[in-house]
Amino acid sequence: MRGRSAKRNGRRWFFVIARNAAFAFKHRRPDEVAQALAVRYVLAGSVRKSGNRIRISAELVDAPRAATLWADRYDFEFGELFAVQDRITEQVVGRSSPSC
Repeated sequence: MRGRSAKRNGRRWFFVIARNAAFAFKHRRPDEVAQALAVRYVLAGSVRKSGNRIRISAELVDAPRAATLWADRYDFEFGELFAVQDRITEQVVGRSSPSC
């Protein structure tokens, strides 16, 4: 997610990099990732699956300040996946660039 957001048609939007590009930064510190991509915020996390259960852990970091803005863990049934994705998205957008 790019560090600056903007409003278009009254909605906030972010620059986002592709999932495959993000894998190049696996096991790197958030400040290294932010510097390499020229971004302010880094969203890191993991996904685990066991049977029909899924666990997602996510952390939003303000890289220049080395501060965790938000972190959470979600345990749920596979059928709840889209609702959990929506909740994570709301949390990330709500905690990044609050001035926009």
